[in-house]
Formats: sequence, C-alpha cells, structure tokens
Amino acid sequence: MGQDEPGSPRTRARVPRSVAGRWTDVATTAERIRWIRRRSEQHLEALYLDRLLTPRCRRAHPSLDVDRTVTLMASRRGGSTWVQELLSSGPGVCPLFEPLFGTWYRRRHGLGVVPLPRPGQEAPELEQFLREVMAGRRLTPMLRRLCDTPELLAADQFLVKHVRLSLAAGWLLERFPRSPMVLLVRHPCAVVESLERVRWGPDTVEQALSEVPPVEQDQVRQLVGDRPTTVGVLAGIWAVEVRALLDQTTPATAHLLTYEAVCADPVGVLGPVMEAVGLPRPPDLAVLAARPSETTGSDSVVRTHGDPVRAWLDRMDPRARDEVLAVAAAAGVPGYSRDPLPDEAALRERHAEPPTFT
Repeated sequence: MGQDEPGSPRTRARVPRSVAGRWTDVATTAERIRWIRRRSEQHLEALYLDRLLTPRCRRAHPSLDVDRTVTLMASRRGGSTWVQELLSSGPGVCPLFEPLFGTWYRRRHGLGVVPLPRPGQEAPELEQFLREVMAGRRLTPMLRRLCDTPELLAADQFLVKHVRLSLAAGWLLERFPRSPMVLLVRHPCAVVESLERVRWGPDTVEQALSEVPPVEQDQVRQLVGDRPTTVGVLAGIWAVEVRALLDQTTPATAHLLTYEAVCADPVGVLGPVMEAVGLPRPPDLAVLAARPSETTGSDSVVRTHGDPVRAWLDRMDPRARDEVLAVAAAAGVPGYSRDPLPDEAALRERHAEPPTFT
C-alpha cells in the first residue's frame, strides 16, 4: 500500500551520503574516482535524455493539452508514490515522477536550487521547464520511475508528482490555473519516523536542512528555534510544507486527501477525486490498492501485512513523538495528535480559509 517500512532508526544500516557536488569538496583519491565516475554517468545520462528521449517525446506529444495534466503535491515519505500509482492507473494516463529531482540536471537546465516563487513573481525558466514536463515533452532523470518509455510515448494524459514545490503551490495555481491539483498529507509522526529510519535519510540537522531550498531553511529555523534536533528539523520541514499547501490553496483550487483516509477506503476516497479531476477510473481500483507501491522496500510494513497508518506508534520514541507534535502545533497545522488518525474536519476547515502566502 504505502511506502513506509518499520524499523529502528537507531540500528538501521546507513548508506553513505553521495559524493560531494564539487571537485573541491572531495579530498581522497577514492572520493575523486567516485566523483569522476558519477560525473561521467550524469553526463551520459543527460545526453541520453536530452538528445534521444526528449526529441522522441516532443514528436509523440506535439500539442498535448497541459490543462488535462494533474499535479499531485505532497511531502517526502507521505505515501505519494502509492497514491500517484493509483490515480494514474486508468487507461492512457502516465505517471511522471519527481521532475525536479537531481541537482545536477536542474543546474544543466538553468534551475540550480529548486526555485520557490510566490504568486506574481516571475520564474520563466521554471515555468517553461514544468510546462514541457506537463505536456510530455521533457524527460528528466527520475521521470520514468513509474512508467516505461512506450507508456510515456503513448500516453494521452499525465499525472505529475512533486514533493519539492509545496512552498510554490500558489504560484503553480497561478501559472497553470486550469490544471487540476491534488494535495496529499500524512501524519507528521509517520513521516518523521520514516525519514529517520530510511537508509538515505539525514543523520544530522545540517544534512536535513541541506535537502531543502534556502527560503524553506529559513522558515524551518524560525519554527524550531536556536537549538534544533534532527527530529525537530524534519518535523519543521513537514510543517512548513504542509502549512504552505493548506494556506496557498483552497477546496476550489485543490483536492485535499489524507493518506490515512486513502488507506481506509481507497476506492471510496480516490474514486470521486479521479472523477473530479478528469482521470479515468480503472475497474480494478480496489485490487490495485491492495498491492504495495513499486518503490516499497522488501521489509515494508505493507509487505509484511502490517498497518501503515499505526506502525509509527510502536517504532517512535515518545519524546520524539511529542517533539514532532509540538512543532506541528507551533506551525499552526491543525488536526494531528497522538491519535494516528487525523482530525480531517480541522484540516479541511484550515484549508477552506482564504489563501495566504508566508
């Protein structure tokens, strides 16, 4: 079902952090060899994407209407890959995975650090980049993670997922006003527990902050104070992003889903949303919802028939839980407590307030 795997953050095996982005950041011979190898791989991948696959996509989709492309907005480890798979499971719909993933590729196309423009601000490079992606005319490193090339070329509709543009939700609505948007939120304790546990998760406050753009870092620092912990920063990132999604959109401009509600009744929750945003609904949606996501790990609570909604209750230190909930409350995000099920009425009431931009 979701992508959350139970496991202790204190004992899990860590995968080494990726090689530094600049030659001057590496010191040993082994690091320099890895740096050269990685840069060579990236260069070859960029040539493959830009010179071969992107031209094929442009020939296949010369005039696809971006107004039919659906955008799914969520935070990391929020179950969005599973939900994207379900929403795009109808005929002719192709899921496009995280187009802004990959610093080196963004830099190659003039984006660099993920831009987070506010409504009214100009961001022509980002707008053009997203317009090409949403029209099926631009390939990026992670875009085909949930689809193959024939499916991409044959698609007549796309569903794009972002976990990096929450603070720009209002700008996206302004620039693509007729493209439907869906929001997915998940309990902050489940999200933080997962980020603490996954192998690629951050080990330190500095690593956690380095994974979000500077404008988001500033908001997180203001929220968590002068003596942050890794748990507090991860909770702050969740809170800042979810607050932005709730504040910058309304029920008239975006459909709000909670991961917990989708888990409880995937057909009853997703079916009406698919109809509202113009996505064809497959007849076997219930069967598809019972399957783990393509990106779910082998030790996932879903693959072991556990409960993805409640698993964090047994895995999370009570002090970390209370810290996460305190950060969520300080950010003004309602609806979350020690109960793993959110207060959906409180979330929807907040979402219905007039848009604001911080």
